[in-house]
Amino acid sequence: MNRVNQQGTPSEAEIAWLAGIIEGEGTVAISAYRRSEKEKPKVGVVIILYNTDAGIIKKAKEIVDELGLSSHLRERSQKPLARANGEGYGGQDPMFVLKVSKLDSAYSLAKLIRPWCFGQKAARLDLIIEYLAQRLSKIEANGGNFRNVPIDYSDVKIVAKFYDLHVKRNKSNKALVAGLLNEYEQSTQG
Repeated sequence: MNRVNQQGTPSEAEIAWLAGIIEGEGTVAISAYRRSEKEKPKVGVVIILYNTDAGIIKKAKEIVDELGLSSHLRERSQKPLARANGEGYGGQDPMFVLKVSKLDSAYSLAKLIRPWCFGQKAARLDLIIEYLAQRLSKIEANGGNFRNVPIDYSDVKIVAKFYDLHVKRNKSNKALVAGLLNEYEQSTQG
């Protein structure tokens, strides 16, 4: 049975459930990148839920759809786990991945789930909300055309705060953000 909320919007309990499952099993992230030194920097925002239980992902997808948010759902196979002696544990169930990355959808979802998050992801969501509010405001001021709104110092500063909170392993992203901040600071001094 394809259960659709009769009101067309998720209940407060459903939003709280979604927040809890994202906080426990998901990822909320901002990342800065550029493919080459000459390319302008880009910033991506993503809220992802991973799970091998199709029922959990199905329910999360229903809630996201009821909210009218853009999302991507995919299934990926997983490698078998290996024991210390090199023997395998056997195959693992496939991993289902629900991803929200479109700016306006990620912003709406982050604002909705933030009141229900209490762990480390709460601070990360605060920065995601700050970043997206700023970006969407700039895009709106540009007539809705996001392609002509470059990433600027204030955008990269928020990403740097996010990395200070979260990124421990990826030193290259942290170095990129530090370099971008330095470039922006030098360009305003010259």
